[in-house]
Parts: sequence; structure tokens; C-alpha cells
Amino acid sequence: MTWLNVKSHLKTCQTAKRYWHRVMKSPNGLTEKFASMYASEAWVGRKASPVGWLCAQRRFVGSFMKWMQLYLIETNLPDYLIIVDDDTYMNIQHITEYLLQQPGPKKSHVQSPQIPVVYAGCKRIGDPRSESFWNFPFGGFGTFLSQGSLRRWMRPLHCHKNTTSNISVIALNDDNINDSIFEYNMCQKYLHIEKLSNPHNITIGESHHFKTGDSLNKVFTKYMGSLVGSTQPFCLHSDWFFGYVANYLNLSRIDNSASNLNFVSPNNRLHALLGDSTFYRRQVQGQCMHGNGLGPNKNDACKGNATICHY
Repeated sequence: MTWLNVKSHLKTCQTAKRYWHRVMKSPNGLTEKFASMYASEAWVGRKASPVGWLCAQRRFVGSFMKWMQLYLIETNLPDYLIIVDDDTYMNIQHITEYLLQQPGPKKSHVQSPQIPVVYAGCKRIGDPRSESFWNFPFGGFGTFLSQGSLRRWMRPLHCHKNTTSNISVIALNDDNINDSIFEYNMCQKYLHIEKLSNPHNITIGESHHFKTGDSLNKVFTKYMGSLVGSTQPFCLHSDWFFGYVANYLNLSRIDNSASNLNFVSPNNRLHALLGDSTFYRRQVQGQCMHGNGLGPNKNDACKGNATICHY
């Protein structure tokens, strides 16, 4: 791939009608936002390897599906699957104490690993006034998927007639941890999408690959496979992918935490690590201050007492 190829890739991804409307057949407020937020030529040009960065986005997401497939062989899911960059620092003792120890008064929002919750090491929060409210794991600080979330990701969606005969607004808005309701909601989303309203009808085009009995892992394996050998690019930043599956595929419970940077919304399901690791406009809290030049001292942000930081 040459620099000219890189520029062509970026231009395609920045044009919603060219990519999300015509290729992925998923025109909606969220994909419009993806196009407007996609990496600029100047930003990618500052990377040590612009080509490498583009390839890494697709490779990262594809690798997640392959890794999850291995759990079908092992049959045992971990308490948490932690996904971080190779230049991320993490104090695993802090993480273990936070996620697995008996929750105390300051950790009342921490759920059991069996509950479907996706955490971001640093949660980037979008404009809450937007119809397609958007947040995602930011800047290499990592994504933490609970066993409950992984179980949903691997669950076959059989969509029996008795579970898909009627649209139920109550079920679609339900934050119940029952996996049967999760299956019902996903079947409505993929089989009756034309009857749903925002945010339940938002996809990134993967619904076109769904067949009854598929798990989400199978759906996205086919989704990514459709791009192999194709001239079409992959137009997601890798951390956006985890933001999408957490917020719009109900892989995580609604975030009702008390952080003053948090906004209650049916598609605000990504949780901030330690409860307050958030980044909204110029307001930076918690672990987000440790790395990426976001802290008060940009030259020495990764402190020894940090739980997680990104160089």
C-alpha cells in the first residue's frame, strides 16, 4: 500500500454516502458520525507508519473474533478479557482488587464478572445532545469485557418464532441481565429492523450477514471476511468497534454511575474503569489523566501510582 492508497482509503471512509450508505448499506446517525470523525490525512500522516496504522485497525478486530473462537474449544470463559495496546501500562494488582474483590462502598457500581459489563480504561464521551449519543474506549487505555459480556458475544441467536413474533418496546428497553431477553432483542434488531426506531435500529451493516443460529462472533467473522480480497476499506477505528458492540448490541448493562461526566441513555452502556475515568471535551478525570498528553503534566503523565496509562 502506498501513500496514495492511504489517501484514497481515508477519503472513502470520510464520505458516508460512498461507504456506509452504498457499501455497508447502513445509513444512520451513528455511521454518519463515524464518517465525520474518521482519521484525517494530517493525523494519519504523523504516524510512524500510516500504512501500518490502517492495517492494524482491521487486524485488531479480526483477531478478537479468532481469539474468541478459541474459547469454544476451551469452553471456559475468563472472568474478564482485557484488551490493551502493547505500549499500555497496567497495574494488574489494582485491576484485580477493583474488579474481583468484594465491592466496597466506593465500588458499589462494580458488578460480578457474570454480569454483562464492558469497561473502558478511559471512556471518551460524546455530545449527549446528539441523537446518536456516542462513547468509546479512548486512546489505548484498554477495554475490559466481563464473562457475562463474552457469554453474550458467543451465544447462538436461534430466534425461534415464539420469541420474534411481536415487537415489544418493554423488552427492547429492558436492562435485564437475562440472556434470553438479550437474544430476543438481538433477533428483533436483525430480523425486524425496519420496525424499530433509534437507537434500536442502528447497525454498522453486520445485520446483512446474520443467519438464524449465528452468534455475534459468527456474524462479525462473516462481516470482516466480506472485506478480505475486496477493494473496500475497513472504516472503523478499532476502539470504535468495542464502543459499538457495548452500546448498541447490548453487550453491556446501561451505565447509571454517578460520575458528573456521565449521561444516562439507553445506548450509554460502556462503563468507565474505577467509575470516573472519563474524557469529555476538555474535562479529564481518573485514569484518563495518565497518558496521551491529557494530564496536567504532559511530559510525565504516567505515574507509578496509576492503575492504567498509555504512553
